[in-house]
Amino acid sequence: MARVFHPGWAIYKEQLDFLGHGDALWEPSPTSQYSRVKIGDVGFLRRGRLFLLYSAASPLGERRLGEDVPNTFEQLDVGTPEVTLVRQPGCLRTNSVKQVYTDHGGDATSITSSRGAGSGFSFELKENRSGAALVTNYETYRVDATIQAPFEEYTKRHYDSWVALGHDKGYSEDVRPVLVTGFDVTRDFEMVAYSDEDTTVRADVVTDDSGVAVSHSFTERTRSSPHIQKGPWGQAPLPRDRVVEFPSKSTNDADIPEDFNRCVFVRYYTMRKSPERARRMSRAGQGPRDLGADEDGPLVDPDSPGQLDDEIGEDGEEDSDKYGSDNEDYDLGCVVHNVPSDEDYDNWATVADYVFKNSDAVSVLMHHRDLAGIRTAGDTNDLSILLDKHKPRIVVDESGVGRIIPRDNQQPEGQVAQSNAPNGLE
Repeated sequence: MARVFHPGWAIYKEQLDFLGHGDALWEPSPTSQYSRVKIGDVGFLRRGRLFLLYSAASPLGERRLGEDVPNTFEQLDVGTPEVTLVRQPGCLRTNSVKQVYTDHGGDATSITSSRGAGSGFSFELKENRSGAALVTNYETYRVDATIQAPFEEYTKRHYDSWVALGHDKGYSEDVRPVLVTGFDVTRDFEMVAYSDEDTTVRADVVTDDSGVAVSHSFTERTRSSPHIQKGPWGQAPLPRDRVVEFPSKSTNDADIPEDFNRCVFVRYYTMRKSPERARRMSRAGQGPRDLGADEDGPLVDPDSPGQLDDEIGEDGEEDSDKYGSDNEDYDLGCVVHNVPSDEDYDNWATVADYVFKNSDAVSVLMHHRDLAGIRTAGDTNDLSILLDKHKPRIVVDESGVGRIIPRDNQQPEGQVAQSNAPNGLE
């Protein structure tokens, strides 16, 4: 059987998706073209990095319609983004990662060690499991827009123009734009992602001062090898007695230090469309309707409003500069037969398929909070299985835009949804 090579960014994203923080970015460092992620940014994700198309939150200024921004550009009022959470230095990991240790031997859940040449960390995986972990030596700030309705309407109104702008800028045909509503930023990061099918794995990774791996060892020879991502280096150590105070909801994102600009998680709105279904409905002169799902199927509400009152570089050619991180993927003699594309790891396509299969929607609006109640209750990484199991309700507005609403994901307007890690995740 031909072996499929799973890139590090894909394993990392898939494994950490279920923590409920949004898309885990394998390439979190800023570049000269994109220095800092902001609420209201319109961009797209590719190979674990967020690329910027334009800022919808900024006034037009000297930007040119049809070139720098869409012809239909209008400024988005994002309100006052707030720091809704500060995580202490430590480790986020899947349960399959049994332990993560720093070069000083301490458990990474309380890491405060200083850096130096030859730093490293080790991890151990359970048998027949994939795993991933993110270790930070500094606090992580979670920033979110507090009111979601303007972002929902803006995405529905302008999504097509974002796709057109991406094409005009020379990006490939598979650009799937996103509108940023939240993100997590920190000052440094150590990441590991591992996919293995038939052995218990223990690995020790040692890096030089620049973060480039210079040696690694395993308890057994395995069919695949760890993907390591670390950076940046050469910073002052975090004081051991440093205490991070959890801020109030009124804390402004402007209070975040400038050098905390490594975006490790991002949350956003996006859409998927079915041009064929739109053309068919247009010819028939029909609007969205209830497909008549049986009592065991998802609940479809075709008359529900689109605004949910109870909800709140080119093709991977990244710029390398002083902020860049070092990515080492090791090959232990395996033969790569098939390298999947970004599209193979598009969870939103799974959500869209579910909505299209169970309603007459011509397009689907999606956000990470829509899946919170589904993911946190799940014991599998297969989103299609979780959707079929929980059968979340589908609403379709008068223009044919559908959206899923998990029954246990109802939040008062203006309240930022918080999600807990599912069983087996820490």
